[in-house]
Amino acid sequence: MKKRHSYLMSVVVLVLFGNWFSQSAFASGLDHSTANLSQGRYWLAATTVGNKAMFAGGFYYTGAFHYSNVVDIYDVDTDTWSTATLSQARRQLSATTVGSKALFAGGEYGVQPTIYSNVVDIYDDEMDIWSTATLSSGRSALAATTAGNKALFAGGSTGGASNVVDIYNAETDTWSTATLSVARSLLVATTVSNKALFAGGGAYSDVVDIYDANTNTWSTATLSQGRTCMSA
Repeated sequence: MKKRHSYLMSVVVLVLFGNWFSQSAFASGLDHSTANLSQGRYWLAATTVGNKAMFAGGFYYTGAFHYSNVVDIYDVDTDTWSTATLSQARRQLSATTVGSKALFAGGEYGVQPTIYSNVVDIYDDEMDIWSTATLSSGRSALAATTAGNKALFAGGSTGGASNVVDIYNAETDTWSTATLSVARSLLVATTVSNKALFAGGGAYSDVVDIYDANTNTWSTATLSQGRTCMSA
């Protein structure tokens, strides 16, 4: 099992950090391995569900710009790769997992004009089936995380900044909305305990919007420094 977990972590790290990590790992003698996606691309979204790591959508160039609908799936139990397809090819989508469901939401496609997607592709790992839902508004460069039984998709770009938060309740299989205190795209999200935090973004925002899944309430905090395109 150690070998499989090491392999999965290496794949995820290599996908995120590319050549820098590859060269450092070889030079330092770290325990590592490599794999290849079925299609090279960027601005894709990733999440894990059950024993699977999933890498979906993105953007690539082969003499012309292309939006991808490919989902590369790594199964850690069998140490194998497979592929699936999103219902709509797009880039700058976001992903998170709640329960047995991996959700890939939003994104953009099209050139002049850019079209902002409201599509949510949902993979149910227990049933091994795909379905779709819709966000309340199409947007790209949004942030996603999960708190309790809720998957949250916040902010993003619609050509202008959005303050919308779409919330999927896995227990009731229903959607609702909330609002960020400040509209922004290119923010980041993570969860600690029962709290989902949405930080930064926009024109170097220092705002952190905090959702408490236990009390269903929102509050705010501030970063020590306003910034955008962070990692969380």
